[in-house]
Amino acid sequence: MYIDIIKRIDEKRSSRFFTIREKQNGQTDIDGPPKGCAGIYFFYTSYSIDELASVPALRGRAVPIAKLAKAHGRLPSICNLEQAGFRLVYNGIGGFKGKSYDLRTRILQEIHSTDERTGSLCIKTSAVNDLSKWRFSYITLHCDGQKSASDFGPEWCFEEHASDLERCWRLAHGWPLLCRT
Repeated sequence: MYIDIIKRIDEKRSSRFFTIREKQNGQTDIDGPPKGCAGIYFFYTSYSIDELASVPALRGRAVPIAKLAKAHGRLPSICNLEQAGFRLVYNGIGGFKGKSYDLRTRILQEIHSTDERTGSLCIKTSAVNDLSKWRFSYITLHCDGQKSASDFGPEWCFEEHASDLERCWRLAHGWPLLCRT
């Protein structure tokens, strides 16, 4: 059931490979996804595993980058997908599954969250904060009330399939280095 959609997700994921920029006012600037979408996002980095493994821990629920890089770095089932010199190291879902966060907001949280209650990468507040060494991609899933067309039809709605698609994608490609669960 999921293998065909996983292939379609990969086609879309690899065609969207975006830089992360900082505006003059310090705000994070990204291309896509449009506001009001739901879907799956992917983060890539050109930082080495050794560099990631030496990052001081952040407070709160932030992703423990060094701990995960050390624990996962040499395991055989870790995701090794690369694109343009960047390794896929993290993915997640973002949408309206009982929460107000859409996909775009969730991607931005991974980059610049300072909320210690949020389990995110917190890239800008970490020691691996050179945004030129990070990229992201995403796919959109159907969600009631979303403001733009999704990449896949309503048979692949976010509420019903996002967690399963994320898990099956990981089974097909390996566990992203910095993912906890």
